[in-house]
Amino acid sequence: MTSAVIPEFALGPVLGDRVIVLQGGDLIALDLITADTLWRNAAAPVSGAVVSDGERLAVVSDATRTVAYFDPVDGRQLGTEDWEGGQIWSSLGSHVLSYRPS
Repeated sequence: MTSAVIPEFALGPVLGDRVIVLQGGDLIALDLITADTLWRNAAAPVSGAVVSDGERLAVVSDATRTVAYFDPVDGRQLGTEDWEGGQIWSSLGSHVLSYRPS
């Protein structure tokens, strides 16, 4: 992470009874019925798009050029890889739409 990365608040997918939120590097699962915090992981990128394929979460960050994967049940980090998709334009569900300026 570089100091030029600005922390963001990003609302992620709704997975059953929980919603996933990225808040400045904290990936948080909130219970939709009780509003309780189910888990929190501070190892996420400080900005990016939160997507899920139902079996794992991903925080895709064009600012840090990484994709960090997490378990949606307990929030543990599953791994990371480089992001080479360019700048993120939008995300929805399990998809990220990005572009590379030419």
